[in-house]
Amino acid sequence: MKVLDHGTRKQMRAVWMDGNGIIWMIDQRKLPAALELVSAIGIFDIAGAIKDMTVRGAPAIGATAALGIAQAAAQGLNLDEAGSLLKGTRPTAHDLAFAVDHTVRQIRAGKDPRFASLEETEQYVRKVSAPFGPLTDAQWRHLTEHNAKRFDDGRWGMNYDPAIALPFRKAMDRDIVLWKQYDAVRCPTLLLRGAESDLLLRETALEMTQRGPKPRLIEFAGIGHAPVLMADDQIAAVREFLLGT
Repeated sequence: MKVLDHGTRKQMRAVWMDGNGIIWMIDQRKLPAALELVSAIGIFDIAGAIKDMTVRGAPAIGATAALGIAQAAAQGLNLDEAGSLLKGTRPTAHDLAFAVDHTVRQIRAGKDPRFASLEETEQYVRKVSAPFGPLTDAQWRHLTEHNAKRFDDGRWGMNYDPAIALPFRKAMDRDIVLWKQYDAVRCPTLLLRGAESDLLLRETALEMTQRGPKPRLIEFAGIGHAPVLMADDQIAAVREFLLGT
């Protein structure tokens, strides 16, 4: 957001987490007369900031809630209780509820759960992969079979290292800008985006079509991040691109 700091207009993030796990917010109640920062060291600080309108606007509230859940996870708090507390501050705020639920889901997906059967594993896959969009029962089973394995103790789990998410959590306090690398791409490119994705924003996708390889953008309604390329329309889009039809 653009703010006025000692007579100079500059761009600042409305909320961020520093390297010590402290969340900082611009106190939007004081704008534009003064630029003041508020810190949060726990979930009750975050809930208070949302409730008393220290942070305002759906995007800022959503980001604050997401960081609050991440902070709660780092502190070993019960995420269901933390989520309920935050959602209770603005019961009708859609972006707030979505941010809380999405962040809880992503954090739990980064753990390494075990299940007694393939059927239990499939229920877990259906839950954490729900943003991928509607799939048939056969497709959910296919997705589970190719992403799960049976361990030596007889239990089932995911066939990848859940710690893959850790480097991304370490970078939560800053943006990672990759436009330089993207602009260097020269090969033909197809950009597929789930219309409900909160990772690849539509504004970013549209900018991608205007620079670098200038890809064709295809969006799929009702899909989050990311399309699993199992639906007929998704497969057709890739086939047409590869065959040049």
